[in-house]
Amino acid sequence: MDLNSTENGTDAFFGGADSRLEEIIIPIVFGFTCLLGIIGNSLVIYVILKHNKMKTVANVYIMNLALADLLFMIMIPFISYQQAMNMWPFGSAWCKISMAVDGMNQCTGIYCLTAMAFDRYLAIVHPIKSLKRRTVRIAGAVNISIWVVAFVTVMPLWLYTKAVTIPGTGISICAVDWPYDTFGAVFLLYMFVFGLALPVVIITLCYLLMIKKLYVGVSPLGESHTKKPTKKVARMVLTVIFVFVICWTPFYTIQFVGAFSDDDWRPDKTFYGFFYFALCLSYFNSCVNPLIYSFMSDNFRKCFAKVVTCKRLYDTDIEGETKLNRNSGSGEDGKTIGTVANSQMVLNMAATENPGNPRQT
Repeated sequence: MDLNSTENGTDAFFGGADSRLEEIIIPIVFGFTCLLGIIGNSLVIYVILKHNKMKTVANVYIMNLALADLLFMIMIPFISYQQAMNMWPFGSAWCKISMAVDGMNQCTGIYCLTAMAFDRYLAIVHPIKSLKRRTVRIAGAVNISIWVVAFVTVMPLWLYTKAVTIPGTGISICAVDWPYDTFGAVFLLYMFVFGLALPVVIITLCYLLMIKKLYVGVSPLGESHTKKPTKKVARMVLTVIFVFVICWTPFYTIQFVGAFSDDDWRPDKTFYGFFYFALCLSYFNSCVNPLIYSFMSDNFRKCFAKVVTCKRLYDTDIEGETKLNRNSGSGEDGKTIGTVANSQMVLNMAATENPGNPRQT
């Protein structure tokens, strides 16, 4: 049985689900998620655009992630309407856009997290060599590429999503109208591989190499120059990635159960309970990241507090004071990269003056 009638499986015409859950509780949860997500992600975008010292490489990726989540939050009211009213009155064009943005949200999110993990890898494992590659301009180009790849990845949704009329009822719903019954299961597996599994493998590899560098390798400039601030940013990025996987794994698990079950199998109310829990959890991922930033990033916490209390925040209140910070790293690790670069310059100058000393080359 195919549960993938929409990207997140919101099949409004399934029979057997508790009507109170489907028509009242779920739309309320969606509404709360939408409100929290719009406020939180708008704050993230605002503080990054407002303050020059927040325009760092890591934050450029964070802003792109927030933008993807914000666009999806705008679509939730329409999805909630179908969930509550069991109908789609907005036409095929908006149905196609809503479901495609839903799919692109997942892809853009995990691709941004992959880019952030690779950026952390460069900052920790190759802090000097990567300075020319880790710039805000390059990060912006990567973000554009992420949107293009996400658009291509969910092309089947652009092609096959439309407002479908349920036979014998005259009611239209927004769904993916696959040309063949097997397409739903194939697309689910395809999205799992390219929208979760493969990026997670790349992210895991990046963090294993970072762990090797941080906890096994020895910095030539000493541990105090490279570890603490950089590890702090890496820890925040890892937390965001971990939450993403936790939020999306139950969704794919329940989808696989439905997609690869026998044709004569029909889900019961217990199944629907787990289904809607997984669905809400996947949506909740789009509003939880700003909470993570506020708890784990001093700069974001300061900016959020100033905006909420309507107080002015000066750039001097934000950690990281050099141009190198804004072009080559995140706020928390910008000073570290600057210190490493300056120390390397000192070593190079010393080596020029004393070329015979191998410890200074």
